[in-house]
Amino acid sequence: TPGDLLASEETPEQCVKERYYLDPPPGLSEFALQQAEEWVGVLSAAFGPPPTEVALVENFPVAITSPADGTEVEQGTVVTFIGRANSRDFSFYRLEYRPAAGPSDGWLSFTFGSQPVGDRPVGDGPPGNGQLGNRLFSDLGSYLIRIVVVDEVLVDEIISNEVRIEVIAPPEPEPTPIATPAQEGRQGPPSIPPGQLRQDDG
Repeated sequence: TPGDLLASEETPEQCVKERYYLDPPPGLSEFALQQAEEWVGVLSAAFGPPPTEVALVENFPVAITSPADGTEVEQGTVVTFIGRANSRDFSFYRLEYRPAAGPSDGWLSFTFGSQPVGDRPVGDGPPGNGQLGNRLFSDLGSYLIRIVVVDEVLVDEIISNEVRIEVIAPPEPEPTPIATPAQEGRQGPPSIPPGQLRQDDG
């Protein structure tokens, strides 16, 4: 991969190169080392130990770096995708999505870009990030998102890592308590002091 790193499952195929390494054991004679160096030239191999560091998404020229894989968003959220979409002979890129439980070839495009995103193409070191596009997630479910870069020279399209987005229902609003007025006590007829008679009107 770019930077002489070990490829991972997420490494785009166009970034993977098969290389041979000849790592002689310690203690060899000078003559044996000379022969090893000759074999390096014959095999077009590299002299020394192979790389041990695995390439991360940050090392790829075509990648989604944000949001993270498995991010949960509430229904009705507009998600902004950050990452890179670049190649040496860049033509355009598109963002695609599909339901995670749907067919593997059921990708649908929702954003196209005519300009590369990220300041370095394949093989020129770790590229920078930029905004790739947005999408409104109005339906509940699990969705996969990826970038596809079309290159004018490469036969195959460059496909990025897939990011899973979980669209969940928003929380139920808490019920608003309804204030009920306190019941007023009933008042009886006014009491008549002892010794007084009540006179009827008229």
